[in-house]
Amino acid sequence: MQDSKKYEYIPSVPHQDIWEHRRNIYDQIWFECINEKGSFSNQHVGSLKWELERCFCAGAWVATVAIAVAIVEVHLSHIGQWKMKPSCLDELNAWVDWDWLRNRRNKLLHGERHSKDFRLSSEEYRRDQDKLQLDAERAVKLALKVALNNPPFR
Repeated sequence: MQDSKKYEYIPSVPHQDIWEHRRNIYDQIWFECINEKGSFSNQHVGSLKWELERCFCAGAWVATVAIAVAIVEVHLSHIGQWKMKPSCLDELNAWVDWDWLRNRRNKLLHGERHSKDFRLSSEEYRRDQDKLQLDAERAVKLALKVALNNPPFR
């Protein structure tokens, strides 16, 4: 007989209460980030925002970070500011967060060379769910800040 607690970290569909709690966190971040004058983007970013929400509510923290990076990259590309300085990242005072987000995604997905923490280990994944969730929240905030807050860049 296997100890079911031993496998608690394995992602599954969260209970509806947990999903709704995470959805409330996501909605709160959304409302903090959206510009009252509206914003513009493209359909690709719109689809990625839906996927971001689903990953976040499901507790897929690594996927949330990866999709957040994709949203920023696709959005900046769409508005003609990919790999440009200055860009809307200057206007939003978001360069520090953008550097953090890219580095965090790279460490989670590719690992960090010349480091004892070369890859995201299974142990770290199991042990650090709370930290991964906080990273995911920070990632969502930046992705939505960039994608929902740029009317001056039309």
